[in-house]
Amino acid sequence: MSLRELFVEGHRDAYAGWRELIDQLEASDWDRPTGCPGWSVRDNLAHVVGLERVMLGDPEPDHEPPAGLVHVRDELGAYMERHIDVRRGLPIQQVVDEFDQTVRRRLDMLDAMTEESFATADIVGVSGAVTTAKRFLGVRAFDMWAHQQDARRATRHPGRLAGPAAEVAQDRSRRAVLHYLPQRLADDDGVLVIELTGELPATWVVDLGSAVVLDDAPPLPRAWITMGWADFVPLGCGRSDAADPATVATVEGDVELGQRAVASLAFTP
Repeated sequence: MSLRELFVEGHRDAYAGWRELIDQLEASDWDRPTGCPGWSVRDNLAHVVGLERVMLGDPEPDHEPPAGLVHVRDELGAYMERHIDVRRGLPIQQVVDEFDQTVRRRLDMLDAMTEESFATADIVGVSGAVTTAKRFLGVRAFDMWAHQQDARRATRHPGRLAGPAAEVAQDRSRRAVLHYLPQRLADDDGVLVIELTGELPATWVVDLGSAVVLDDAPPLPRAWITMGWADFVPLGCGRSDAADPATVATVEGDVELGQRAVASLAFTP
């Protein structure tokens, strides 16, 4: 499977997971708070819809959210909030219908994409920045899947922790761990092994000294961290409903280093 095919299938799977969840929700579920600070279940769906429409070339909403929202900490947060707040007064069915319409438009675009256009054609990204599909479609599949997981945890409808969207999300998570852990543990060296169990098992081997992921675990890693993939997701995404880093993982070897590593896994803005 090519990278383009993986990203397209990741989008299809993320959309299908949202659609599956929408059909399971009761009216009272939409206002449940999620682990994404300040956002309800419906806010997570509105975020997905708003960004997808902008990326399809639609104009930015002529709307500014109220000042002083505690969970809005910077310009990027204010930008994201705009797409959500403009939909907060709408009936939820209107937002769902907008989601369905937007998905059809996005899938038509993805189906028409060739390998060449995937690698070179311009696409609108966050805040109107222009990038290529190759650079950004993986980010979008991850984002839509992560917010779906926020909604699933909040409404107690677990699922879709494996499949194309989850695979894209796990690859991006692995890359983020490789990038951030050596920076956050800059005073340490040696090798860490992170073993993910459950729906999408994986083993990541990170050399803190050289900031590379090794193909095979060395005989004596400095710390071996074992945790469930389902537990990693909210922790890696920095969500408030993540389990306590001190208890979510089992650490063998240098326990102190391993626990600091687990506490340093969050990588999303």
